[in-house]
Amino acid sequence: MNINVLEHNVVYENPYPQLMSRHGYFPGIEKLPSGELLTLFSVGEAFEAKMVICSSISKDMGASWSKPEPVFGDFEIGLGSMKPTLLANGDLVAVGYGIDRDEPKSFLEPVLDTPLGGKNYISFSKDAGKSWSRPELLLDDDLGLLETSGQCIQLANGDLLATGARFGVWSESNPADYSLYLLRSCDNGKSWKNEGSCFMQKDVSPFETRLCQMPNGVIAVIIWRLNEVLGKSLTNAVIFSDDNGKTWQEPIDTKVPAQASNLISYKDNLALSVHSYREGEVGLYVKIVDLSNNEWKELTSKNVWDKSESSKISSLKDMGANLKFGQPSIMPLGNDEFLAIHWAIEGGQGRILSHKFSVTA
Repeated sequence: MNINVLEHNVVYENPYPQLMSRHGYFPGIEKLPSGELLTLFSVGEAFEAKMVICSSISKDMGASWSKPEPVFGDFEIGLGSMKPTLLANGDLVAVGYGIDRDEPKSFLEPVLDTPLGGKNYISFSKDAGKSWSRPELLLDDDLGLLETSGQCIQLANGDLLATGARFGVWSESNPADYSLYLLRSCDNGKSWKNEGSCFMQKDVSPFETRLCQMPNGVIAVIIWRLNEVLGKSLTNAVIFSDDNGKTWQEPIDTKVPAQASNLISYKDNLALSVHSYREGEVGLYVKIVDLSNNEWKELTSKNVWDKSESSKISSLKDMGANLKFGQPSIMPLGNDEFLAIHWAIEGGQGRILSHKFSVTA
């Protein structure tokens, strides 16, 4: 099987960089019942600044996009993101988080000894993303701020699942909570329950987790593992569940040397995955992977975009300076064509980029 790059496009860039600082980050994408594409992404003055969640629509399968519009009016999310998911009933739900940005200093420097202040949010749209409800708390408990940076997914049984780890608060005197928490809603997102840890490895922060459900019902979660004690990123891990997320098998090392990753069901037991390689052979890699028997077998790999300058990420402290692209996702367009979308710094500007590709035998 082959992955063929068809075109590259810009979803968002600052139209007036000489007049104002505006950078785009953290996109999420969904295909609407009309066939149009909807993306939500964050716009801010800098990587750690307060963000405004904006939406944009494409009527031509990602070739062009409408002028971005703020989604939540005067509501300030802080530093964070919201990602959309289309539900079976036609509604849209967006989950995400916001970090408090009331103090004019880098949040990455002091957080190793104190938990980050912020909230996990949820919002709904009943009109195909034209309007959204004011964000409300996703979870009402004492767990603290979770990095719910990916879309929630709806299972075949109707449940919604999301995952998130507590933001890094590691230090020698204050070891972090390394659990990846599983959140579930049985009522289309109206209420959520924390079902506890589905993954934990010593000294490993499980960041940028993404879920998908395969046609056979198996749920897969891919995980960027960052060992802040050793100061290095580990290869991605994947975990599987055969019972709608009630129990989870032991993690499998994918051997993929990526950080932020994502995956979707392709056909039968095959998945399409996308990975941000930020060290070594830097680029955005799309892979065809066989997940039969709850294993990870890479069949094909293609670097679809290799224009990033990136640096090693060893901890939260160097993430703000070294992150140059990330949070990729893939959206099926039909006829074995797909759109990969992510954010990237190009020419000093934070842009949202897309790459259209096809899969052929």
